[in-house]
Amino acid sequence: VATKMMPSRNATCMAEGGINGVTDFSNGDSYKLHAYDTIKGGAYLVDQDAALKFCELAGKAIFNMDFIGTLFSRNEQGGVAQRLMGGASKKRCNYSADKTGHILMHSCLDDAISSGVKFLMDHELLDIGVVDGKCEGVVLRDIQSGGIYPVLCKALVIATGG
Repeated sequence: VATKMMPSRNATCMAEGGINGVTDFSNGDSYKLHAYDTIKGGAYLVDQDAALKFCELAGKAIFNMDFIGTLFSRNEQGGVAQRLMGGASKKRCNYSADKTGHILMHSCLDDAISSGVKFLMDHELLDIGVVDGKCEGVVLRDIQSGGIYPVLCKALVIATGG
């Protein structure tokens, strides 16, 4: 993972509200209703197939984050606490007090480090190496030293925030 700054200093860490995902079906909620709320909230301009797939996987992602040790706030039964947020018609916003982004980022970072993921801090992307229409690697600049070098990769995900 190449990053311009330490992951713990990115904008995700400032997010307070929570992360939507259906984990409690006892209140009549479903991933299809979650998708409907998402599409409606996006003025029906949302890619509906993508929203449906995203919402189908969101609850599973919450369960996975809980499994790896994310410190979610808890309800009286000991499950992940949920509240209404934004245009949701059901309580499906899973949260960690008012530090959700910070808690999620550190859980993901800890899991990645313990899984052996290597991080290149203080690096910026200069170019993407494409051969025959396929990404073969990237060219990075070390912000501290100014050094420029290639890094080969089998896959590339560019996460720029939003």
